[in-house]
Amino acid sequence: MLWLFLYLDPLIYEGREGGMIEVSSPSYIDSLEVYGITVRSRFGNIATVFFNHANLEKLGSKPWVLRIEASKNLRECNERAIEGCGIRDLHNIGYTGGNVLVGVFGRGIDPTHPDVKLFLLWDQENPYGNPPSGFSYGSFYEEEEIIFLPSLEKDGHGTAVCASVLSAVPDGKVIFVKGPMDEASVLDGLRWMGNVADSLGLPLSINLSYVHSFGPHDGKTLFERAIDHFLSEKEGRVLAVPAGNEGGERKHASGTIEPGDSSSCVLDSTSFLLFTASGDVYMVAYYPSDAVEYVNAGVYGGAGTGWIPPGEKKVLKDGDFPFDSLAVFHSDYGNGWNEVWVGIYGGEGDKFYLRFYGDVGIKVHAWIEGNGYFVENLYGWKRFIPPVNAYLVGPPGGCEYAITCGAVTSRISWTDWEGEVHYVSGYEGEIPFWSSPGPLTSGRIKPDIVAPGKMIITALSGDAPSSYITDPYHRVYWGTSFSSAFITGGVALLLSKEPSLSAGEVVEILHGFGTGDGDSISGWGEVNFREVANVLTINLFLSYFTGRVEDGRVKLIWETSSEIGVKEFVLERDGIEIGRLEAAGYSSKPVTYTFSDIPSIGEHEYSLHVITTSEKKKIASTRVVFHPEGRGFEVLPAISSGSFLIRVFDVPTEIGVYSCDGRKVETIEVGEKEIHWTPSLPSGVYFLKLNGISRKIIIL
Repeated sequence: MLWLFLYLDPLIYEGREGGMIEVSSPSYIDSLEVYGITVRSRFGNIATVFFNHANLEKLGSKPWVLRIEASKNLRECNERAIEGCGIRDLHNIGYTGGNVLVGVFGRGIDPTHPDVKLFLLWDQENPYGNPPSGFSYGSFYEEEEIIFLPSLEKDGHGTAVCASVLSAVPDGKVIFVKGPMDEASVLDGLRWMGNVADSLGLPLSINLSYVHSFGPHDGKTLFERAIDHFLSEKEGRVLAVPAGNEGGERKHASGTIEPGDSSSCVLDSTSFLLFTASGDVYMVAYYPSDAVEYVNAGVYGGAGTGWIPPGEKKVLKDGDFPFDSLAVFHSDYGNGWNEVWVGIYGGEGDKFYLRFYGDVGIKVHAWIEGNGYFVENLYGWKRFIPPVNAYLVGPPGGCEYAITCGAVTSRISWTDWEGEVHYVSGYEGEIPFWSSPGPLTSGRIKPDIVAPGKMIITALSGDAPSSYITDPYHRVYWGTSFSSAFITGGVALLLSKEPSLSAGEVVEILHGFGTGDGDSISGWGEVNFREVANVLTINLFLSYFTGRVEDGRVKLIWETSSEIGVKEFVLERDGIEIGRLEAAGYSSKPVTYTFSDIPSIGEHEYSLHVITTSEKKKIASTRVVFHPEGRGFEVLPAISSGSFLIRVFDVPTEIGVYSCDGRKVETIEVGEKEIHWTPSLPSGVYFLKLNGISRKIIIL
């Protein structure tokens, strides 16, 4: 049979019931029913479905079917935390989330736990109740029914994550999807959550603490594209996901194809990688689709498949192998990639190889899903593709509009219920080694931010592990699942005050308020939600706040209007107050303020705060490198004209303009000490860099 569509997922052959189909136009989705395929949810031209395997072959002759994927299983990413995020401060001033909907996913939930309070529940795996409106499976429960349910927990993860979200948004209306946590079921859950939010007219903050390692990690899987479609449909929908817990686990390998001899049986006569497998393990590798490669997989020191060209598959089974079977699919994955999909079934810790032969210099990326890892170069082999601790943020972490969360350490000790204090290695503020690093293979930076995820004390259900218990209702957890839970809660508090924020705007805001500059380990760093809320709700318009070196001093300049309720401005250098200025109050015209300081030589952070009738609030900050001879530069936005005023202290010079993923997108030639620059770049956050000094700008 000739399959005409772009990609058929090898997992289809395992007989999986659910999945996703991409068609060339949304109008073709209705046609799937003719082939006995049940459509569940729609996301543009992507649909979640229940397959009819007997009729799948008939779809092979339909050119409007572009892609069929089995639904891949996702895995979980297993007080002080909310204080570190500034969430407790928001609680203290009345932010509790009473007018926001909060969605949480999990394999199980214990609604009897005192820390868990659910508004609605969809149990996708219970066939004996009534499904929610618009769906044909599972059981739907309202609040008055949920209170009579027993524990529906399986491993404690869902209850722990849900309680962590509720610790951040105590009055939020939590709707929970309990399900198998495969891609199609998650997308159905998202659609249901969106329907509920629309019917109630409430903004929606969602937590999905599950990931997997299939796909080329470029943010373009069907799963991720469907999620981005859902998030961009309407304002007031935000999703937080974990980066994953695979840092240091040798789950990724990458390298380039080197010249070799395909006729030789010697392992390193061609480029190759090694990996282990215990139980059922999948190893997926990707290389550019315009290259011509041959692959050969097999048991280390044993039999192999022989060379397999693109478009073919081979299976080894039974015989003398110490495993049940090995399947290899070599296919055009689409989106610019070829895929080598290797399934090991019944592995017993054996080593397996995958050899490559073809175009020299082609970059290969590979990942493992399951109980296995890539092997280091044990014997100084030539042409070896090694494990690399990068590119580990897998789906759904590559979504453009989702907030992908890495972990940061918020505590290093805990006290058990007998009063004994236990300590762990590390320090507060450290990024744990297991927090999965990026970037994506496309070069885009992920994770977006980091939040507390190590030594988190949260709900203990009866099905959770019996270790690390702090009291009869709580235990210690760690994982980026909890990082995304706290971010979900913090964003819910922001949406309760600003419900019209879009998912893309929230991501940009968190980048702008992060403590970092965008790297593949911690993204844009930690975010203090109190500082974000200050700027979103304060009755003050700040046009700009900047600093420059002038006449042997640092000159700070800012411009404001509409200062109702603001009494004073407070300047701080490196966290220490250096001066105050009285606010002008309401003015129909912009008001410009200046302040001079003589610091020590070096880089300093200046922050601008306001004193209101009740409190002190930080509203902006800037960094200035003080050196009597200059070498610095400053950027002042001219909002009315869409341009920027750039001042430099040494000319001529060049200023580089960089995107958030570190790519240089433009060079500004500066021949005078003061120029006006009108960017022609798309909206977003950019960085201007000169002599090691970086200035962040936002183009609207």
